[in-house]
Amino acid sequence: GFICPSEVAYSRPLRAKNTAGEWRVIVQDIAWPTYTQTQRTETCLFPEAACRTLAPCHLSKCLQKHTVQRMLSFDPCDAYKGIFIDTYKLPSACSCHI
Repeated sequence: GFICPSEVAYSRPLRAKNTAGEWRVIVQDIAWPTYTQTQRTETCLFPEAACRTLAPCHLSKCLQKHTVQRMLSFDPCDAYKGIFIDTYKLPSACSCHI
């Protein structure tokens, strides 16, 4: 973003903490059919900084926004659960709040 600088990345996460704070392994690169779970993330470069291009008389700040994404996962500590869908909070935008 121009008002709040951010970095966009496309990645295929291999491990992540779910919304309950538990580590999970994310299923990637299944041979047949070829299956990947690519996620787009956008991270604020200067979170909590004043928004650019606004007059200093306006109190503003850049805030990191998140979305909840569902991904096919498994629990490395409990193989009996098998593969299941779990939820993950990922950075999705950098927003200017006035």
